[in-house]
Amino acid sequence: MPAKIGFNGGKYYSIPQAVLEAQYHGCGNGFIIVDKATDEVVSMNYDDGGDGTTQNIVMSPLAGEVMLETETNIVYRANFSCCQACLF
Repeated sequence: MPAKIGFNGGKYYSIPQAVLEAQYHGCGNGFIIVDKATDEVVSMNYDDGGDGTTQNIVMSPLAGEVMLETETNIVYRANFSCCQACLF
């Protein structure tokens, strides 16, 4: 699903079922990869330097920061909550 805007103006994404089953471990923070053409999450990760599965349960104040942008994708710092990737 494309991004949505929450009641406080913060942008968030629903994490697709396939990504949830393969990569979601609960609340925490890390980063998401969003396909520019569809504005949908194609991958997520709990850290940006380890094995990618170590759950960091602290919410990041850097959520929403663009970490990398290519022609096809945008990598955002994100907070994960309730099967969603929040950019706030």
